[in-house]
Amino acid sequence: MINSYLSSINSPQNDTDVRSFSINADSLRAYLADPTVKNVKLMLGHTMAYINAGNAGQYAGYQSGAITIIIAGYDSLGNYIYHGGSVLDHAAPCPYTCVNGPAGNYLLQ
Repeated sequence: MINSYLSSINSPQNDTDVRSFSINADSLRAYLADPTVKNVKLMLGHTMAYINAGNAGQYAGYQSGAITIIIAGYDSLGNYIYHGGSVLDHAAPCPYTCVNGPAGNYLLQ
């Protein structure tokens, strides 16, 4: 699945399209420690930097740095759960903030 996606964006020649997102594990654990969270929804959104640069509502394609993943848990009734008044919305895109070491590989190897 990953290889198919990477092939579709012409990786590694294309160094602008997003390949992955990283989320701080401690933030995720703290959010999911709330026992009312029964499911997690992953949503795509524009980064605040992209919006603040005057691009609100503008198509960004797969441009790394323009899109992010937002993680929002919800309860058994379908109500969103806000931890400290928010959801997780600070995913680090790769390329630009790729991890070093074996996890920096675009495939699971």
